[in-house]
Amino acid sequence: MADTHSRGSHRVLTANWRLRFDSRMSEPGPSRRRILAWSTPTLLLVPAAPIHAASVKAPLKFNYLNGYGAAYNGSGKPTAVESGLSVQSVWTQNAPTLTSITVTVIYPDDRVTGGPATITAGGGAWTSAGVTHSGSSYVYTFVWTGSLAPGSSTTDLKFRVPLNTAKTGSFAISAMASATHATPASLSATTSST
Repeated sequence: MADTHSRGSHRVLTANWRLRFDSRMSEPGPSRRRILAWSTPTLLLVPAAPIHAASVKAPLKFNYLNGYGAAYNGSGKPTAVESGLSVQSVWTQNAPTLTSITVTVIYPDDRVTGGPATITAGGGAWTSAGVTHSGSSYVYTFVWTGSLAPGSSTTDLKFRVPLNTAKTGSFAISAMASATHATPASLSATTSST
């Protein structure tokens, strides 16, 4: 086969696969055209940026919430409702370790007096942050402090709230847990007969 001929400053392959250059391509030193002619496309793979712990929230959930009559008087009637709860930081990859969780527990104001809560279990990590009246409810606030890694649970909190003894029977309570860098949780329960 015959050789192909030069076209300007381009390299030309001959039929026997030898490279032949015209006079302008054989100049010494690299040229822009020569570098472009010999460069090959490059694919650069960049791994995705790692997820930062601050961007992942720890999902919270209640392990349980309950309430039952306690502190019985001489007539055999309860004078307080004792409630219990525990909160879990559901295991999630890259979720942060929590150091504080706030829990509010809501009681109907016709069933409790609004008196202060007394913690009966969990007092090392749990503290009472007070009670407020809102609409037709008393809202009791508690704060847990410690180190709660993803997949771990708080210690149990048990506390008593003074009952309005003029009424009897079961009633609904609800709770909400929240923390910085966490998605909140809520749960409702019905007290046992009081």
